Amino acid sequence: MAPRACEAVEKPPRAHHYPAMMSDSTHSIADNTVSEPSPTEGVTVNGEARQVAPGTSVQGLLLLLGLEPTKIAVERNLEIVPKSQYEATILSEGDRIEIVQFVGGG
Repeated sequence: MAPRACEAVEKPPRAHHYPAMMSDSTHSIADNTVSEPSPTEGVTVNGEARQVAPGTSVQGLLLLLGLEPTKIAVERNLEIVPKSQYEATILSEGDRIEIVQFVGGG
């Protein structure tokens, strides 16, 4: 995932999560349902699907991606997230995040 900008930025490696079957998982043969806790939540960052831990904030996502929070703007579900709210804004399943990096130069 790279911030949208005019200069090339190296993408951080993707983290893939393959949750193992939990011991408290339930399976009912009668109704064919499986229930197990979800260790991650799916969000979309700049059009790319990613998994984050439940309770991850915008600030946490930026740090996870190796981005400097002071040099970017973040949009969550078509609304700008003020920098003062990065830590308090908790991501939810299905959130669509757009990250734009400011680039100076001439």
